[in-house]
Amino acid sequence: MSDINHKDEFSDTPLHWAVILDDNETVQFLLKNGADPSKSNTKGSNVIMTACINQRLEILKTLISHIRGDNTNA
Repeated sequence: MSDINHKDEFSDTPLHWAVILDDNETVQFLLKNGADPSKSNTKGSNVIMTACINQRLEILKTLISHIRGDNTNA
């Protein structure tokens, strides 16, 4: 079984990459399957910061809803 929070050489997780690539469907899938949005990369950025830096508003909404426990978006 793979680790859904596996970090690459820059400590980016699959969730970081889904945010960077603007793939909200994958973000939702990863969150539903246990991805941890609090993980930081080598720059100290978690996925909330990554979404802000990359101007991913819809993904930011999904992440905030997930963190709040509102599962209507995630």
